[in-house]
Amino acid sequence: MNLLKIIKHPVFYLNYFLKRLRPFQINKNGIFFFVKYKPFWKDVQSGKWEASTFKIFDKFLDKEHSFIDIGAWLGPTVLYGCQIAKHCYAIEPDSIAFKELYKNIGLNIGLKEKISVFNFAIGNQRGKIKFGTKTKFGDSMSSILFGGEINSLLIDSISLQDFFQDNKINDCNFIKMDIEGGEVVVLPNIKDFLQKNKFTIYLSLHPKLFKDVKGDSQLIIETLKIYKNIFDINGKLLDLDALLTALLDKDFFEVVITDKNWPI
Repeated sequence: MNLLKIIKHPVFYLNYFLKRLRPFQINKNGIFFFVKYKPFWKDVQSGKWEASTFKIFDKFLDKEHSFIDIGAWLGPTVLYGCQIAKHCYAIEPDSIAFKELYKNIGLNIGLKEKISVFNFAIGNQRGKIKFGTKTKFGDSMSSILFGGEINSLLIDSISLQDFFQDNKINDCNFIKMDIEGGEVVVLPNIKDFLQKNKFTIYLSLHPKLFKDVKGDSQLIIETLKIYKNIFDINGKLLDLDALLTALLDKDFFEVVITDKNWPI
């Protein structure tokens, strides 16, 4: 039977749709979870999507502490990290992504108790904030920086300090922050909070999205210099000059900011 006949055969379509209806199992480093199928998850399974992220989670998460996932998206880091940590507080402001995140969590009955989910943005204060995208909602590219875009809406926002207080979180030692440039709004306003608590931060930086790359990069530096160590995703120690150079030269990169040494 040639390819055209196979594609036209009813069994082909039946198998195609059944595959998408069945939960898709992910196995990362011996940690299993289920998700609603979409092509993206094949990249997670194969290691094409952020293989270093899971290694960093393995190094810095532990069973005695909770972690905050700011920019949880569809849930790869939520469903993985909650099995290493005590609890995950997952924050996703994009309503389209949040619905998929919620469905994916629902496919993992044994993990639901270890995850708390929130559909709002982390910003500077409690209230409403403009939130938008240059593309489409749900594709991981929405941001509080894009409130002026045509494709935008008003959503709830809360400061990180208020989020900790509202949820009575006193056992967190790790924050993952991937908010498409919103870090330049959030980080400088929580400098004192970070100085007091010294959470390890796994931070995605998006300098190409900053309105003032040089000025905003300096704000980032001023905040992060309160920490002893800044590592790249491979554990290489960066000084502030190297970090500033990367902010001015790169479109996107990730760092780990911590007072801890890079675990062996």
